[in-house]
Amino acid sequence: MKIKNVVVSSALMLASQLVMASQPERIVSFDYGSLDTLTELGLANQVVAVPKQTLPHYLAAYNTDQYVDVGNAKNIDITAAGTAKPTLIMISGRQQSHEAELKKLAKVENMSFDTKDYWKNFSAQVEQIGKQFGVENKAKTALASLHSKIEALKAKVGPNKHFVLVIHNNGHLMMGNYPVVDQVMGLQPSPIPAGVETKKRGNRSFTPLTPANIVTMNPDVLYIVDRSAAINKPEEALDLAAFKQTLAKLGGGDIKVSNLNPGLWYIAGNGLESVYLQAEEVANAF
Repeated sequence: MKIKNVVVSSALMLASQLVMASQPERIVSFDYGSLDTLTELGLANQVVAVPKQTLPHYLAAYNTDQYVDVGNAKNIDITAAGTAKPTLIMISGRQQSHEAELKKLAKVENMSFDTKDYWKNFSAQVEQIGKQFGVENKAKTALASLHSKIEALKAKVGPNKHFVLVIHNNGHLMMGNYPVVDQVMGLQPSPIPAGVETKKRGNRSFTPLTPANIVTMNPDVLYIVDRSAAINKPEEALDLAAFKQTLAKLGGGDIKVSNLNPGLWYIAGNGLESVYLQAEEVANAF
C-alpha cells in the first residue's frame, strides 16, 4: 500500500511540474533586442511590461495599455516592473547595476553577449531563446531566413567598401563600433589617421574625430548615429545639412553620408528584426 502511495505521489508531483513548465512566463523585457526576438518567434503574448519611454519605432505595437510602462532603457522603473508580477526579467548592460534589485522581483537574465564573433554569438542567443520557450525549430528557421536576406543586402553593397561610423553627442563626434556594419555586412573600416588618439575616461575608451579627420579617412560612406536624437534631446542633435557643407568645404563632398535611425542603433539592436533593419540601413546608403 505504501509503495502504491509513493508511486501515486510521484506521478502527481511529475504532473504538477509538467503543468508548471508549460505555463507561459510573464516577461518584463528591458532589452529591446530580446523583445523583438520574442516578437519574431511568436512569443509576444508572454510579455507584460516594456520600457515605453525609449521604445523604438519598430516596436510601437508595445506602446499600448496592455503593457506596463517600466521607464526607459537607462532609467528604469523597478516599482512599475513589480506591479506587472513578472516571472522573468530580461536586461542588457544598461540595466546591469539594477540586477540585484530586480532579482527580488523575479528571475533575471542578462541578455548581453560578446560581440567579437557577432553572428555566432547572436545566433546562439536566438537559439537559446527558442529552446527556452519550446520554439527552437522556429528560431533556427528565422535565423536561416535572416542570413539569406542579409546575403542579398550584401550583394547590393558589393565588395571592398570602406566606412566610418561616428556617434554624435551634442556637437561632438567619436568613432562607434557596431558589428552589423563590418562583421555582418562585410564593410571595411577606413584606417584611422595618424595623430588621432584614443582617450580613456574611467573604464570607457573613446576615439574623438573631427570632420577633417573623416575627410582624411576618405570612406565610401559615413554612417552617423545621433545619440542626442536617440535620448530625446533634439536641441542638441546634429545639423546634418550644415555638417555636409563642412565636409564639402574640407574636400569631402563625395562622401556619402547616412544618418542612421538613432533609436534603432543607439537604443535597440541584437534582435531578429533589429539586425535586419540595421543591415538594410547599411545597404541603403549605396
